[in-house]
Amino acid sequence: MKKIFVIVIFLIFQLQSIAQILIPVKSSKYAEGCITDKGEWVVENVKKVDLLENGFAIASTFDLKQILFNQFGKQIIKANSIRPFSDGLSAVENNLGQWGFINESGILVIPYKSWIVVEDFHDGYAVVRQNGVLSIINMEGNIVYTSQYSAKEIKYGDSRTLIRYSDCVELLDANFKLIKKFDVRNVQLRRFSDGCGAIGVEVYNQDYSYKWRVIDFDGNTIVDGLWDVGTFSNGVTFAAEDYLYGYIDKRGKWIGEPMFNIVDTIPPYFHEGLAFVETGMGMPHVGFINLKGEFAIERYYLFAYPFSDGLALVGKGGEFIGDPYEFLYIDKSGKVVIDIEEIDEAGSFHNGIAPIYKNNKLHIINKNGQIIRTIGN
Repeated sequence: MKKIFVIVIFLIFQLQSIAQILIPVKSSKYAEGCITDKGEWVVENVKKVDLLENGFAIASTFDLKQILFNQFGKQIIKANSIRPFSDGLSAVENNLGQWGFINESGILVIPYKSWIVVEDFHDGYAVVRQNGVLSIINMEGNIVYTSQYSAKEIKYGDSRTLIRYSDCVELLDANFKLIKKFDVRNVQLRRFSDGCGAIGVEVYNQDYSYKWRVIDFDGNTIVDGLWDVGTFSNGVTFAAEDYLYGYIDKRGKWIGEPMFNIVDTIPPYFHEGLAFVETGMGMPHVGFINLKGEFAIERYYLFAYPFSDGLALVGKGGEFIGDPYEFLYIDKSGKVVIDIEEIDEAGSFHNGIAPIYKNNKLHIINKNGQIIRTIGN
């Protein structure tokens, strides 16, 4: 019985520890900071704070350094540069300009070397540049492929490698053997994901732009002639045709019609099944579409942020141009669930709480719109 009691207490402690949440906030007029959900400062007066997908945060300081904090607010490392975690590892640059990789515990699992990390880990491999030569390394830090000196860019993902040279692009298989060569110049690349990659060829049409083709594992064209395209995530990506944006699936088929000036370009694009889009036609002009390309929430807003925790932060304008914004939180039906008057700024919900700024004070609210904590005086 005593053993069960101890285990229960341990699990409660673990759950309480896991529940810690980091929230990027403004710490002054020109600086940012980060607090926990308990209102405790993790870091103050830094240039910028970025919250990572794993709950960690990277703070960029005014002395051009970066600090990594874990989800409990503990400082892991301070370095010249710190990249977001990918495949469980973060690329870190030390004071000597060398790069290595750490895990979430801060342990240096790939030692610092005199290379530059060009591409973070994706599907077990990363791209580095050493002495002007691009190479691919595995998660032990061993070089598994070295390109020719003339290679300009390498994109690896989903067991396929795209290499850009000045006069061509090569597609390699999982063993880094040539599958196909594309005789194209002045190109950009999108790494493979969900079985699709992309090559953009520069064209001149009033201004310089790119015509993109999406290709499959064998280098066959899925769709061609796009003005822009992203990296696939969950089977979809953003794309543009004649300067209007929308989303396509892995078959190259449009999800609805490309009719938007702005779409969400941050994977997974459709956050909790919905993506915000902007038509640019009149005021208001921002709404949300579903995975069928249909408007789930009509264009009622001046701006919007992706759905998080079942709610989206949106902004409505006043009756006249120049009137202050009204910040609202809506659910997936478009219903306004939180409407707090005179909010100066606000942030999205994470794990049931969100920051708002009212009367020059920082407050933490719950999903009922109740202020549960005020930070500072």
